[in-house]
Amino acid sequence: MFCNACGQQVPDGSAFCNNCGAPVANVATPALSTNYRIVSKKKTNKRGGCLLVLLGSIILTAIVSNLPNSSTRSIDTDKAKRVEEQKARDEVKFGAMTPAQHIKQAEDALRPGATTNAISEGFQHLKAIPQSAAESARAKLVEQRLIKARNAATAKLVETFEHERLAKLSPLERATEGTKLVKFSWRKEAFDNVMVATFTIRNNSPDDVKDIEIGCEHSAPSGTVIDRNTRTIYEVVKAHATRTFADFNMGFIHSQAARSGCKILTVKLASEH
Repeated sequence: MFCNACGQQVPDGSAFCNNCGAPVANVATPALSTNYRIVSKKKTNKRGGCLLVLLGSIILTAIVSNLPNSSTRSIDTDKAKRVEEQKARDEVKFGAMTPAQHIKQAEDALRPGATTNAISEGFQHLKAIPQSAAESARAKLVEQRLIKARNAATAKLVETFEHERLAKLSPLERATEGTKLVKFSWRKEAFDNVMVATFTIRNNSPDDVKDIEIGCEHSAPSGTVIDRNTRTIYEVVKAHATRTFADFNMGFIHSQAARSGCKILTVKLASEH
């Protein structure tokens, strides 16, 4: 490079001319490196991050909301404590009762409409009376009455349950289930080759039934099943009625059949055509 004032050559990088001392205007400046490395900025999935944060917040809120707070725990503890205290008081009161008082409580369980729980409590009162007590004889009489009351209450529960169950069945299902073979007897005729039976059938359903199909299974003296036959009684059995069909021909039977078991297989509603 050269000095602009005197024209003398000036070494590269000099700030002043060595000849005249004038400042050198065109000072060579280092060339900028063009060897740049382009680095792309990684794109952050802000949307996915927000969703994760939101989901975590929802889960945390659900967990916290389901945790019993201190006030709830306190109420439950107080309630359990009161129950235990009342139970202790009842036990003390029960233990302090006289035999006459126990009998009075047991007799109260005999009132009309008493529940099975009340009757059970009556038995507990009688159990607390010593055998040596003067009231023990009276307690035995009350116990017999409680047994009858319990049996009646249990039967009523069973009847109610059965009524509710049957109400859910169709008329045909109800008739099929309600028609029972309550009694039967049989004998062999025609040189021991034909079964003649007498069937007593009870229809407990509210519908008349007909065409009662009966199946029988026959066993030899050894117990081996050797024969089966099926016949249909084309008669009608009224609702809540019982009929006996005597000397009904069940057809041919094995000559060695010694025992026979019969049951109703199917019925039809009398209203069907």
